[in-house]
Amino acid sequence: IWIWMIGILSFLADNTGIPLSFWAKIPFIISDFGVGFCIYKISQILTKNTKTAMKLTFFYLFSPITLWVSAYQGQLESLMLFFILLSAYFLIKNHRISWKNLIFGGLSLGMAATIKLVPLGVIPVFLIFLFKKFLKEKESGLKILGRLGMFGLLAILPVILVFIPYLSVWENGIVPHVIGYKTAW
Repeated sequence: IWIWMIGILSFLADNTGIPLSFWAKIPFIISDFGVGFCIYKISQILTKNTKTAMKLTFFYLFSPITLWVSAYQGQLESLMLFFILLSAYFLIKNHRISWKNLIFGGLSLGMAATIKLVPLGVIPVFLIFLFKKFLKEKESGLKILGRLGMFGLLAILPVILVFIPYLSVWENGIVPHVIGYKTAW
């Protein structure tokens, strides 16, 4: 995704005269507002208190770390975090998880993993949450297994689709230089 974004941002930089270093930070600043929105919605659902939701959103948006990482350094974490929280929001917004929310939740988590692979480690946490929620909803074992499988597949599908173009360089490039990387130690 970042490659495509850089293409668009390079186009903007070339046509506006504003440096790419400025344009490159814009998606992350915007995603911080998306994270703030998700924090607000999730905390409103969990606490049922608008004032608490506003405080939590304020603490995130005006945290020196948030401002430093996104606005100054232009790091990817806020965009990844936005998709993780969006996934969580889809899964908790209703008492019962609809197929639509399950699909959007899985794809959102998968989008987060296309930015950085760290969210793949969160998939088991989401699956445990879903399993407990489906048990409370008194769903059959086979239906639970199908829904968990659907979520897991949708969470890794975007990553697979993003990596397909690079399979041709897998053996000569990725394996020895990434997986087989050795340090001087």
